[in-house]
Amino acid sequence: MALRSFPKELGSMKMLEELWLGFTYDIRSPREPVGFHSFTSLSSLKNLNLSWREIEEENFSQNLDELSSLEELYLSGNHKLVKLPSSICHLSRLKRLEVNECPGLKRLCGLPSSIQVLKANDCISLEKIGDLSKEGDWLYKIWLSHNQKLLEDEENQRYLDKMLQLSFIKVVHLYLFNII
Repeated sequence: MALRSFPKELGSMKMLEELWLGFTYDIRSPREPVGFHSFTSLSSLKNLNLSWREIEEENFSQNLDELSSLEELYLSGNHKLVKLPSSICHLSRLKRLEVNECPGLKRLCGLPSSIQVLKANDCISLEKIGDLSKEGDWLYKIWLSHNQKLLEDEENQRYLDKMLQLSFIKVVHLYLFNII
């Protein structure tokens, strides 16, 4: 039996800290998108996994700042996601963001300065990243593997060069070309 909708009571669980809804779908029916609108009252939520849920930008609430405790956000495998909502910058405690295998994702800009770990592998449409050396004061691990379009933009190249020169970055994975 598949979960078709989320119980209304879920939004009233004020002390809930982790919510993992990724990979929860019935293989016999199409995946249903789920919106953040249901979760904005979960002010204690620290970890939210909505991977492989067919999320689009319009599924996000415009007031993500209500998720004031959110530290980890997993959105990998959401093929319809083209860009993150601008309100993501209000997640002042967000430390980890994973958007791996989001082939429609074109932009990664306006991330909160609290971000420490960013994983955006296999986002084949990714064309634009923000200046992570400015946006990510605490950023120390970044994965941008198999995103060839990033190097087609000179501004992205400058941002990546600047990031590589800064000593606070401890781990960088930039496999931008497929080797056969």
